[in-house]
Amino acid sequence: MPRRHSLALGSPASSSSSIASTPRISSSEARSHTQSSPSSSSRSILGGKAYPNERHRAPSRPMRLWMSMLFGTFVLFQLATVFAAPSPLIGITASTIAAQANVSYLPRNTKSSIGLESRHDNSTVSRNVLLLPERQRASQEGDTTLEDTNQKSTVGTETQTSLTGREANIAYFLQVSESTLLHLPRLLDSIYHPRNTYAIHFDLKVPRDDIQKVSQQIRTKTGNAGNIHIMPSELITYRGVSMLLNTINAMRLLLDEDETWDYFINISGSDYPLLGAETQRRLLGRELGLNYFTFAPRSKWDQMAENRMAEIWFDESLSFRQNAASGELQKLAIRNPLVDTRQFDITHAEAWMISSREFCDFVVKGDMARKMLVAFSYAADSSEHYFASLAWNHEKFRKTIVTHSMRMVVWNHEGKASGQHPYYIDERKTNDEYRFKDLIDTSVLFFARKFKDPDSDLMNYIDERAKRNSTITAAENHLVSKVGARFVRLREL
Repeated sequence: MPRRHSLALGSPASSSSSIASTPRISSSEARSHTQSSPSSSSRSILGGKAYPNERHRAPSRPMRLWMSMLFGTFVLFQLATVFAAPSPLIGITASTIAAQANVSYLPRNTKSSIGLESRHDNSTVSRNVLLLPERQRASQEGDTTLEDTNQKSTVGTETQTSLTGREANIAYFLQVSESTLLHLPRLLDSIYHPRNTYAIHFDLKVPRDDIQKVSQQIRTKTGNAGNIHIMPSELITYRGVSMLLNTINAMRLLLDEDETWDYFINISGSDYPLLGAETQRRLLGRELGLNYFTFAPRSKWDQMAENRMAEIWFDESLSFRQNAASGELQKLAIRNPLVDTRQFDITHAEAWMISSREFCDFVVKGDMARKMLVAFSYAADSSEHYFASLAWNHEKFRKTIVTHSMRMVVWNHEGKASGQHPYYIDERKTNDEYRFKDLIDTSVLFFARKFKDPDSDLMNYIDERAKRNSTITAAENHLVSKVGARFVRLREL
């Protein structure tokens, strides 16, 4: 009984790929085969072991045909597997690498594509794409307006859908200084809602005993509410980058503590709401994913950049100090080369904003956001430039900008400018009437600032007015109008 010989396609030791038995051969055939075959210790062409007491003869024609068909089927199967599920090393392109890095900057002389989005992963921010400055884009692209471009594109299925009747969850950041500490209890009570979340920061210069007294007042009204978070106190320099960093820290804390909020609103202790918490939730719930900034006219941007970034402004808080040496921003007589070499627009807007969760996540985690943060580290009033410039220069987020932060701020009254700070809303006339009560009566905005008194009859009046149907309807119509005309407003800046 002759042995069986397996023609292995893999390892010589494999027995699972046996395809034929070696037939018995005559002695004459054996002699002929011995003369033309390799030695008995050699291996077969397909890797099978040659046994010492047997010799191979050439397979018959049907056998060769069968073997060819089997081998061809194996090769086709392998090719199909490769193309159906490619190796990670196959098909890597420059765009794939850029997508994995979550960053893609447009070269200076490259036209930007407003509608370009990457779908490489499930991240909320599609790409960190830097748009060209407007003055450069205009010369390269002609008179193409954002309004025309965006009529053909959407922000995304999750952020563009109108959500009438839905309430947005809001994350509020309250930045409290020593001068506004006593405002906090009433302010927090006026915007409190159990489904919102709140981050409160007390400047390191505020005495600890005073903070304890105010905190006790808050606990008396809200109890030990789990949606109110007290941040570690930091030293904040007025007009310095520490104000900006403090806001970013608040964004990160709120993102970590609550996964449900949709919008971020930052306010100071001297702000007061003109609309109640329920109304703000309902109005912002109409459409998610937008970002509200009050911009200065574009014609003033370059001059403001020259004033606030042309020289180095040093914030002593960057030294990790625990007490203020001067408490003021220090201007150094050193020219900042960024102003002359930049390839992006430095915008100017109010530091107070309403931002989408997606944008806040980008501020905290985005590559472009970190790079731009460094660019504004030694600028004056960087919080009035950084957030708006980041949204403006980003390919996706520019389409989400609404050109008003929904704050009532009075900088000019009866032809007279207020100066470095806005007028106090609760300022009184000589006859003891509130000077700006008429403006409040016609306001359709979310907040007013600044208030000098922590508790006043004007605040009582504002609370009563915020409940009126006429107030709510007017505010809703105004918001719908602003959102609907946002592309026109961007072009008109």
